[in-house]
Amino acid sequence: MKYTKEAIAEAWKILEQYRGKNIAAAVNHVSRSGMSRRIEFYAIHDDDISRIGYLIARVTGYGYDVDKGGIRADGCGMDMRFSILSNFNYSAYRHDLTEKGYDTEKPMHLPEACALMDKPQGYRIYDDYFFNANHIRDI
Repeated sequence: MKYTKEAIAEAWKILEQYRGKNIAAAVNHVSRSGMSRRIEFYAIHDDDISRIGYLIARVTGYGYDVDKGGIRADGCGMDMRFSILSNFNYSAYRHDLTEKGYDTEKPMHLPEACALMDKPQGYRIYDDYFFNANHIRDI
């Protein structure tokens, strides 16, 4: 799905308040073939839970439909919740590098990119850059 630059910028602005928060996910639907699922994501903060799947979809370009249960993830053989958050972490890293003036056409793991983000060389962006993709709570 294609979103406008304004919609993506708005999503980043909202998501920033949830950086580093615990994430929960609900797999709301699995296709009969098992090759597709609909997943909704929630940020857990203080004593509140906020639905953020639509924001993640805007930033990453995933298809989203609230009536059908959230972000559409195609494929099987892996944890698709991890896959979506991992892809989101890459998007967040690229976004933050761009905000700091780094040319993201160059590889994001170069020493100067890592130094700019105060990350060690070889840092595993997909694990926990914005959200911890390894610790997703089930709803």
